[in-house]
Amino acid sequence: MLKTTTSLVRWKCAFGLSTLLLLSACGGGSDTPSASVSPIEINVTSVNSEIEAGAPNVLISANVRGSTSPANWHLEGTIGRLNATTGNTVEYIPPPLGTVETVSNIKITASVGSVNKSITFLLRPSASGAYAYTGAVRGWGYIDALGNAARFAQPNDIVADAEDNLYVWDEGNNRIRRLSKAGAVSTYAAIIKPSTASYKVWLKLRHFSGRFIYTKDAEEAQLISPDGSKISVDYTDLPDIADYRDIDGNVYHRGSAAYGKSFATVTKNRQVLAGNAPATVAKDGVGSDASFVAISNLVVFPNKMVYVLDQELASGKYQLRQISQAGVVTTLSTAKFESPARIIPNSGDLPTVLDRNGVHKLQAGGNWSFTSISDNKLFPAKNLAFDSPDATADKDGNIYLTDPILDRIVRVTAQGNVSIFAGMLDGKSRANRLDGRVDAARFLHPYAMSKDRAGNLYVVEDTPNLLDSYGQSWTQYALTLRKIAVDGSVTTLSAPGIWWGKADSTKMAESFTAPAKLVVDNESNIWIFNRLLMVGSVFVPPTPFGENAIWKITPDGKLTKVTTKITDCPTSAREWKVCDIAFDGKDNLIVADGDGVHKLHVDGSMTKLSGMEAIGSVSAFSTDTKGNLYFTRDSSSDPGIYKRSAAGSVTKLHNTSPYLNSNMLADDQGNIYFSKACALYKISASGVESLIAGVAGQCGMQLGQLPNIRLHHITSFAWLGVNSMYVSSDDAVLKIVLP
Repeated sequence: MLKTTTSLVRWKCAFGLSTLLLLSACGGGSDTPSASVSPIEINVTSVNSEIEAGAPNVLISANVRGSTSPANWHLEGTIGRLNATTGNTVEYIPPPLGTVETVSNIKITASVGSVNKSITFLLRPSASGAYAYTGAVRGWGYIDALGNAARFAQPNDIVADAEDNLYVWDEGNNRIRRLSKAGAVSTYAAIIKPSTASYKVWLKLRHFSGRFIYTKDAEEAQLISPDGSKISVDYTDLPDIADYRDIDGNVYHRGSAAYGKSFATVTKNRQVLAGNAPATVAKDGVGSDASFVAISNLVVFPNKMVYVLDQELASGKYQLRQISQAGVVTTLSTAKFESPARIIPNSGDLPTVLDRNGVHKLQAGGNWSFTSISDNKLFPAKNLAFDSPDATADKDGNIYLTDPILDRIVRVTAQGNVSIFAGMLDGKSRANRLDGRVDAARFLHPYAMSKDRAGNLYVVEDTPNLLDSYGQSWTQYALTLRKIAVDGSVTTLSAPGIWWGKADSTKMAESFTAPAKLVVDNESNIWIFNRLLMVGSVFVPPTPFGENAIWKITPDGKLTKVTTKITDCPTSAREWKVCDIAFDGKDNLIVADGDGVHKLHVDGSMTKLSGMEAIGSVSAFSTDTKGNLYFTRDSSSDPGIYKRSAAGSVTKLHNTSPYLNSNMLADDQGNIYFSKACALYKISASGVESLIAGVAGQCGMQLGQLPNIRLHHITSFAWLGVNSMYVSSDDAVLKIVLP
């Protein structure tokens, strides 16, 4: 072995390998062996062999032997990118959804010195579907379905019946929803609110003998039966927001005729059971010898024991106090509950309290068990904006809470396990505007979009005017313009006090009142259609605010008003006409207003587009790159979808029409896409209508592969690739890959 190693070293010397180590091994004829030099070996591995466009990053590792140098990485071609060029690991970032039309081979090479090793992936186009791109995909909506496929909008009150079915007042949808023990959600009854804005409507659910209490404005009430019929009843005989009726029909109230609504007495059938005048400190006792400070919640349990939460003046926290049918008042423990707090009705003998921190259960020995709701990241903790949920319990000890912030129903089992019983699993709450990477950025109702030639996406957010509490003034609208760059970064170009990403004391953004539409031309100039608003309230008659105008913003932020020669734009979202702009295939700006469809000239003047002289106003329109114009006519004439060719001829394509002021998107093959009732439709060049995504009338986000998805109302479109589009809906921008 020694001889062989020496000869090997001498053979290396003969070929001029002259490192210091080898020279010493070759000199003097010593038989002492030297360490041999191992050849460099690279082993490149990944857990993936096939990936899709838009998929999560792929981790690739290089195991290098024979060298301490890190590997250098190289991606062959331009499909996707690497997050680094050196290191023993690297991530391959697949291209965005919809940008890959065919199957491709992705080759990535690691090299150390002159040694190379490659790995190859099969990249497939994304499966057709709707995917989150940026913003918050929220859980609110209206969908009757099973469990996590259901959608709610501000679920508030919740009660259980004798069979443990749950009933929820879904305030945002004006409906009572029914949930079976298995989590199947259905609509139990619809509640029609008055159209008068000054008529405040609220509803509280209480379940008595198979009927629900429905109260309006604390003045009138109805019993709603399981068959949907409603019976008007005397409101004074019914419990209000904090009072109760037991299973025998006895009515309990806070307050009395003697002390009014002081919430320092408890009455049973209008007779004082316990308490007297409001006190500054609570005191136990019998009947009127006991005192209360401020009773916030009252529940009667099946054993006829009455429990109330009484608030301390000094701390603002609540104590649980018990009242027997003989009027004996006992403070159960020294436990204090944070506001807002409430007692959860259940079928047992011992109360459970829900407060801001979680669920507190009183045990037989007088101790409390506690289940946190904030630790499970299902509810915000210590959040001043936290809207206290309502809660109820079934016979098995499971507690059900409404979550009006994330629009879902949460279950806490008797063992303390917390899960989402119905509603979206990972829905987001409405958040403030936030820049950053697309996966972390937040938007507030993205309303209009357009893409430049480089692939950057520009988004206008729609924020309504805000009247003050007296309806006498409003917060001025401004242009809120966001940019989603091709590198995945989101920045705010314009907002109140901001112009082109910098603080702006001249209030350039406030030049706009209702920036409704935008397009980007081939030189990256941004064109925005600004609408006049009619601003008013129940106290202030509608007043014109702002003006109808088209503005141009250059890439460096120079703002120019191009024209105000626009007539009769809608001041209500319910009008069958639209003011819109689009570029045709020749870079001409086409303008639609209440007088028809026009071509905008350099001097700001407009002339009717040839072939459109007799058309009048339109309710939606779009162009393709060939110069064809697609539009819908309003309901007063001959409704339907039409096409104006680049040569000026007009033909009717289909009798259907999108919803009022819906956007349309056309491709170069003559296909038209439009939204209707939270669903996405396509009309082919031959006039065949088909449903692409969603279900008409079922509004709420449920993303995934087509066609089994659900959407909110679509506010704008923009092409992403040949077979994919951006869609703005609610507080998010989605990517939809078409079949």
